[in-house]
Amino acid sequence: MNRIRYIPLTVCLIAITAHAQSVPVLRAGELEATALGGFNTGGSLSSVTTTAINSSAIPLQVVTPSSNGSIGLRITGNVTSTFLVTIEWTYIAGGRIQFTQDYFLAEPTPTTLRTSVDADASTMDFNGGVELLVPVKRSKRVIPFGFLGGSALRSAGDLTYAAIGSAPGNSFSGRFRTYHAAVDGGAGLRYYFNERVGVRVEGRVYKTRDLGVFGRLGLGIFYRFR
Repeated sequence: MNRIRYIPLTVCLIAITAHAQSVPVLRAGELEATALGGFNTGGSLSSVTTTAINSSAIPLQVVTPSSNGSIGLRITGNVTSTFLVTIEWTYIAGGRIQFTQDYFLAEPTPTTLRTSVDADASTMDFNGGVELLVPVKRSKRVIPFGFLGGSALRSAGDLTYAAIGSAPGNSFSGRFRTYHAAVDGGAGLRYYFNERVGVRVEGRVYKTRDLGVFGRLGLGIFYRFR
């Protein structure tokens, strides 16, 4: 009698296992959520300028370390079985820099100027774009893809600046926010554990007018909704 009770449970487990081992079936109209992690390098992503806080200050740009990790969330919708539209939010961890430097000014009278800077910054990336899947007949679980998009980058942080030996008004502190537009593109590979769950690896390059070029290597886990 006890064995009979376990028969329905066994049947359910077999059905779930069989479903989990199925290969992906790409369909239009599906949604997908991806949790992302990555590493950013290059560019002057987390830059701080004194004039962003005090327009009358001595112009100085401080670049905090921009080679840092990132986390994010991407939502994807299938327009067709292989053409997707995406929206994404990513938090790019910032860096901090502290330094003190002395300058000798010979004109008009010899004097020493000491500057002290304490700055930190981080960035958020609001991204939208399109993604094209390129199925490979020989490997149904591995699907290459390419993508192209645009971003609005928002950098925020704090800056404390002191200039000892200069005219009054050049020592200050405050918070700042700057906004930048970017275009990005890249490619990667998807691996499907089953038709709903898988992982993706990707490489992406951003091009901005003010922050230069920077890249990101990313890894994500995705889940497809019916």
